[in-house]
Amino acid sequence: MKWVRAMMAIVVMWLGVSIAHAKEASALRWVTPSDPQITVQQGQTVTFEVQGEGLTQASWKVLGHDKGPHALNSDGRFAHQFVRPGVRVVVVTDAHKRQIFRRILVDKALQPADELSIVSPQRGHRFAVGAPIPLHAKGAQPHVVWELGDGRVVRGAMGTAVFTKAGQHRIRVYDIEAGSGKRRDATVMIQVQ
Repeated sequence: MKWVRAMMAIVVMWLGVSIAHAKEASALRWVTPSDPQITVQQGQTVTFEVQGEGLTQASWKVLGHDKGPHALNSDGRFAHQFVRPGVRVVVVTDAHKRQIFRRILVDKALQPADELSIVSPQRGHRFAVGAPIPLHAKGAQPHVVWELGDGRVVRGAMGTAVFTKAGQHRIRVYDIEAGSGKRRDATVMIQVQ
């Protein structure tokens, strides 16, 4: 009889541990993203997926961005578009009020750069030898470089060039586009007499 009671006690303990483990294992958990913190671009839509019990009664919200909770799809997936840069926390709450989190860093989207163009001098303009010629580029990055065709350079989106020899001169401006590292340039031919 003692032997039977001892076996029953072991079975009850094993069942208790198994039930507790099953409850713990069935709690909500992240499938994607697997990393606790991810970085996304502004305007990007991210699909999240969770698994666990009570998905039909679970909800999600994005702290610092959205108002109020949203119902979680029964398959445990939801998508959200991050429209403003900053730090967001995605919170999923199950039917038992247990919560899981993911931290999202929303980077400002890279904006396409304006075309690099020369405002001054304009094509075909004639200038006197020794006269200052204004240099002005539109859409230029801060570290723009002007090549004057004779080995000299002028730095900056605005500057001045002076030519001491008459003739046709080719002026080229270039910069390196922020974000992509792509070199952009523009050229103008002027007449100095």
